[in-house]
Amino acid sequence: MNKLVQNLIHYMGEVLPEGAQLQHKPDASNILPVFIGQLYDVYNALLFGKDYALLVAKKREPPSASQMEKHVMMARSALKPDIVVVLPALPSYERNRLVQRGIPFIVPYRQIYLPMVLVDFREKARRGTIASVNVSDELSAPAHAVVLLYLQRYETASWSLAQWADKLRYSRMTLSRVRRELEEFGLCEDVGQARAVVLGFTTDRRALWKKIEPHLRSPVRGCAYARILNPDKLSLVKGGLSALAQQTSIGDPQHPVFAMSLSAYQTALAEGKLQQLPHADENSVMIEKWRYAPNIICGDKELADPLSVYLSLRENPDERIQQALVDLLEDVRWQ
Repeated sequence: MNKLVQNLIHYMGEVLPEGAQLQHKPDASNILPVFIGQLYDVYNALLFGKDYALLVAKKREPPSASQMEKHVMMARSALKPDIVVVLPALPSYERNRLVQRGIPFIVPYRQIYLPMVLVDFREKARRGTIASVNVSDELSAPAHAVVLLYLQRYETASWSLAQWADKLRYSRMTLSRVRRELEEFGLCEDVGQARAVVLGFTTDRRALWKKIEPHLRSPVRGCAYARILNPDKLSLVKGGLSALAQQTSIGDPQHPVFAMSLSAYQTALAEGKLQQLPHADENSVMIEKWRYAPNIICGDKELADPLSVYLSLRENPDERIQQALVDLLEDVRWQ
């Protein structure tokens, strides 16, 4: 069962005396537009004595309010008029837009908006619930970068939010959102005030990694074969199997693997530093397009950081790679 659905059942058990009666409707995808089936699982639910069709989000990042409005309208014509969107998280500004549009939604432990039935907006979740939020919930890309940098750079323990923002090249507003996000996951708390706020992580680094690793996704958004045209003007960082090979006993891949942010990759193509190829040839390399710039974490090194390499390869079914990943983590210095 989808973990978000489990959280929903538990949450509604607190709100409703009779709890929530849910029925999965996998066949609903046959009468819905294909893209909606890719974004949501469909359930029937009896809430407050009324039948609803639930659109349960499959991804942590929600569509915009205007997109959800279109999705609900399509679902109403195909399913039933009473549609509720179930989301793992929802920024306050998107919540306000959904309310303005009259779109019912539920964020377990946080928010419920069923017009004429129940409205419950909590600024903070009940203590103890976020830490057990479903394991498919993922940190945002900026929060990824903060956590991975903290785990592998020990001087970060005393950094203020302003220092984090400067180092990661994010705005102060973005770091404030990251702070709130990490608090919701039960990972850190405020220390200090205003610009001197420090991210006070609530556990040691090894325990933090074990706690947050299920919520971290691969940094790789996509891969492409390319030919390097101007290596002197490219700041290349080894990633993927090339980075793993340099740090363990596993062999080098057939084509060298390099990591760069998606924006850096697009810039390199536009400036003629790289040429994208439709398929590999003897002179090609594999470029991993990352969600964040790898050198933010690895610094001036030409090798991606171990934890990002682990996250990029942990789903690889090759037993040799899995053993190499075990060896890679054993060499991480947590203290």
